[in-house]
Amino acid sequence: MFTFESDTREALLKSGRDEILEKGFEKASLRSVCAHAGLTTGAFYSNFMRKEDLLVAIVEDELAACDCSYDGIVDIIVADFKGNLDAEIKSAEFVVAHKELLKLLLDCSEGSCYEDFKERLCDKLAEAYGWKAERVDHPDHVEGAIARMLAEQGPYLLDVRIQRDQSVYPIVAPGHALTEVMGAIDSKSGIRDLEGLDQAVYEGGRL
Repeated sequence: MFTFESDTREALLKSGRDEILEKGFEKASLRSVCAHAGLTTGAFYSNFMRKEDLLVAIVEDELAACDCSYDGIVDIIVADFKGNLDAEIKSAEFVVAHKELLKLLLDCSEGSCYEDFKERLCDKLAEAYGWKAERVDHPDHVEGAIARMLAEQGPYLLDVRIQRDQSVYPIVAPGHALTEVMGAIDSKSGIRDLEGLDQAVYEGGRL
């Protein structure tokens, strides 16, 4: 039997899920969540103490639906499937079936208690496949990391961490190599002679 309280909570969960999927956790507005749910902010605070509690409730509901825990979800996605086609297919089926949960964790959780999920997943992928892997947290270290990646003969997972408001290297245009992008970047000033590369990117239809 549904009660007013449970209906209110479900409405907030649905509206919050939509809001966070669209804008990400940090930019999600509690006022917007409440407005789309047809509720007051008072109703929100009767159910959740803060925005992160809403996200936790949304994720926990999604995890319950797929019968797994947060700590175990990375292991489900990246099982010990090296060379095991059946295990890879099972993992892919899980990803497809729960793509919105994974979008929440991978793309929309920055600033929340789940923001390390992508890092954990990258680490597990590298371990499962036996790849070389490296994580870069500072712009001054990117060029050296790319050089090490290019020198590696096998697969290499390079995780470059950036803030949303930071500038990033240009998109590599079709028919052009990463080394061309690196050649156009000055390690001190950050930008150098990108006009030709920018034109190639636009002509390639990537921007």
